[in-house]
Amino acid sequence: MIRAALKRPITVLVFFIGLLLFSIMAVRTISIDIFPRLNLPTIYVIEQYGGMSSLLTETLDSLQKGLLAAIIVILLLLAANYQSFGVALSVLPIVPAVLLGAMLLLLATGATLNLQSYMGIIMSTGVSVANALLIVTNAEKLRLEYKDPFKAAIASASVRLRPIMMTSIAMIVGMIPMASGLGEAGDQSAPLGRAVIGGLAASTFASLLIVPLVYGWIQQRRSFGSASLLPEDDASLLLSADDIAL
Repeated sequence: MIRAALKRPITVLVFFIGLLLFSIMAVRTISIDIFPRLNLPTIYVIEQYGGMSSLLTETLDSLQKGLLAAIIVILLLLAANYQSFGVALSVLPIVPAVLLGAMLLLLATGATLNLQSYMGIIMSTGVSVANALLIVTNAEKLRLEYKDPFKAAIASASVRLRPIMMTSIAMIVGMIPMASGLGEAGDQSAPLGRAVIGGLAASTFASLLIVPLVYGWIQQRRSFGSASLLPEDDASLLLSADDIAL
């Protein structure tokens, strides 16, 4: 009898029917549904459950950290570019919209939150943030012209409506064959397409409706002067030596 640390190890293999590989539900089934029903005596100790579940946990943790790091980098870049955290924060409503849309479509189609769907969420987040940046960037320019952040945001959304719709519709239509799950091993890649479709559909409406409102609410109390510190800028906030002397 093989022993490990003076104990007799027993390996139990479990095969799932109706659950995809890298499925969070598979890990939950092992830890919550199967182990408690074994009714093992106290002399038996379950030290770990492995297989693909450990790889799934590590992979999903890495993807979550990567998505969070990407969001932080985007906020810092926007804050540095516009010298305002308000403009950067006005893009944030896109991220919950992507997550909500992807989750709802995955739930409606019976798909699971797995490695493929996580990749789809990250892909749709990148496109959605780019769409929101189109509105915010143009709105910031129009705000200095109109002297009204809400009017600038509405005008920016109307101007950027066509490119945002074209980008989103093109990507959604391109993901339909993958989301259908047809062909050999199509069920494994279908969650990626479904996550992209759901995330883009929800984020498109959020870009055109929610982002302009959030931008106007954040920027309504901000001054209309230039944040530039360059001396050659006529609206610069940098004071000259004569101004300081006065």
